[in-house]
Amino acid sequence: AKKMQISWFSPRETLILASWDCGGGHRPWKIYLQEQILHFGYLRKGEVIWNQLDLVGEIPLYLSHCKGHCKTVRTMIVCGDDYLASAGDDGVIMLWKRGESLEFVTRKVHTSTINALYWDSKEEMLFSAGGNGEIVAWKMLIGVGIR
Repeated sequence: AKKMQISWFSPRETLILASWDCGGGHRPWKIYLQEQILHFGYLRKGEVIWNQLDLVGEIPLYLSHCKGHCKTVRTMIVCGDDYLASAGDDGVIMLWKRGESLEFVTRKVHTSTINALYWDSKEEMLFSAGGNGEIVAWKMLIGVGIR
């Protein structure tokens, strides 16, 4: 079987700077640009693969394989400079610290699947929306996680 890869190509150097196995194009993808850092990730059952690239220096910064969800991960979002939040069918929000593979904080408040996450950088708040009409606001406390 042919392995699918995502590659970081430098038009300036006309070469591939980095490449990662991704498992195929059918995976849900998220891409965010935060200042000069490109965050991109894809989701697998129970796992988030999170990559960061420095666009100015054209170098990969971090690659994290975040495992912890017991069901399918539906959504993820970058929160601030150092964190990523993920959520899905298990109704759990997991907060991951950049460059680490173990969850930093885990919270279960939703009674069903979490379908969407939104990060408000001005207020440093994370919002989660799930089934049963549930919307939860989480306050980010630096060094502590979410409450």
